Amino acid sequence: MALCLLLNVFYAGLLDYKTLLGRPRSLCRHIEDTTPVVTSGLKMPQYESFKLRRLDQELSQCGRNGIDIREITISKVQSLFEKFELNSTELTICYLNRIKAMNSLKAVLEVNPDAIQIASQLDSERRAGNTRGALHGIPILIKDNIATDDNTQTTSGSLALVGAKPRRDAKLVEQLRRAGAVILGKAAMSEFAW
Repeated sequence: MALCLLLNVFYAGLLDYKTLLGRPRSLCRHIEDTTPVVTSGLKMPQYESFKLRRLDQELSQCGRNGIDIREITISKVQSLFEKFELNSTELTICYLNRIKAMNSLKAVLEVNPDAIQIASQLDSERRAGNTRGALHGIPILIKDNIATDDNTQTTSGSLALVGAKPRRDAKLVEQLRRAGAVILGKAAMSEFAW
């Protein structure tokens, strides 16, 4: 389930706006409100729609070569990593910038404050000739009901669980970290949805 959020989660057409509209603003930590995001089916004034399309275009370019990250595949990203045309830190920063600018519907509840540091460490491993797997350096989001033992919360979309700390990473998260994925943050969901 979490892997469906890889990379392209920020592309507006993939977001289910019906589950996002009711999300309490108080749970949205570490992300400043700037510009609203457009998702399929939402009606917005013409100006806002134009502004968001322009913003989407501006924030789609990443790295030194201006790579379009909206619909890039993991294998293409890994190819760019191997040729040192892009690195995980740059890609992580690009996605964090997209989240910050286009997250008014709170599709992303929280970003991992350590994501850039983790990406940098994975870049160092790659430069040393060590890669953990196919997800090495790939930033991903996971649903808010998947436990992470890091600086993000696991609330299952509920105010009742704010501040609760999991004792350990979920098995899925352990496997993702072992494969070299950068846990970018937590994606929105309906309260206690599975």
